[in-house]
Amino acid sequence: MQEGKILHWGISEMPADYLRRAHKVCPVTAVENRYNVINREHEDLIPFLEENHIGWVAHGPMFKGLLSGTFQKGARFARDDWRSSSINDENLDRYGSLLQYLGALGEEKHATAGQLSLAWILHRKPYIVPIPGMRSVQRLEENAKALEITLSPEEMEKIDALLDAAAQN
Repeated sequence: MQEGKILHWGISEMPADYLRRAHKVCPVTAVENRYNVINREHEDLIPFLEENHIGWVAHGPMFKGLLSGTFQKGARFARDDWRSSSINDENLDRYGSLLQYLGALGEEKHATAGQLSLAWILHRKPYIVPIPGMRSVQRLEENAKALEITLSPEEMEKIDALLDAAAQN
């Protein structure tokens, strides 16, 4: 940066203490950590990110597809498929109320559960940007429509309450 060869830099999948140490050495521009409606383990970064004007690139915004609303109980994957650790009957039961609410809210807003999952992230903080994985132009277009969805404070609170209830199971 001092030589002008790079303007910005970021780090990925790190805890808050590591971010603080790294930022002291060279100001961080962005972090890339997992973040979605279900997995919020890095929310402790938020105060530091705000204070230091650091962006958050949220990967895994659909919890390996569980939040897409496309999987049902009994879904089976190949033994080495990375989705099997998240998309299973136990998680579908645990987060069933949340998934049902996202489905009902989606009907009301003419949106998919995946779009609502992305919209939830976009409503959290203006500097958090989700990066969903997608394999087709159709999915890209569908995901981009999340930008058009408005979630009320009450809807955000309901999603948070359902998640809190699921976390206690």
